[in-house]
Amino acid sequence: MLRECRRVLEPAGRLAVVVVEPASGLDRAALAEAVRLGPSRITTSAPIRDHVEAAGLRVERLEDWTAELRELLLHTLESMRRLERDLRAEEGNDGWDAELSRKERLLEGVEAGVLRRTFLLARHGASSTRA
Repeated sequence: MLRECRRVLEPAGRLAVVVVEPASGLDRAALAEAVRLGPSRITTSAPIRDHVEAAGLRVERLEDWTAELRELLLHTLESMRRLERDLRAEEGNDGWDAELSRKERLLEGVEAGVLRRTFLLARHGASSTRA
């Protein structure tokens, strides 16, 4: 997918990526926990930066947005619980339960230090070590 993004990106264009990924430096057990708690798309221990650079894009900015994700999840979970009756009526019991569980798992992973949220800005070019 990233190679296709590079292919269609105009030469002066930029690619912005925000992902939830395993934190860096995890041992095998912690990585397994990150995969269990994180989004279903987490299938690798390689950070998004490595994937972006392998696709031929140059990383210009890399920021850790984990603290902001934690605050967002806390706020969202509080809102979901406050509006539970209405949300269950709209989404159905299974949909609400699944979404609540997904957000609780993400928060657990963030608070355990096994998941992080990363913002990355890249453009065409060779790899950069700046960020």
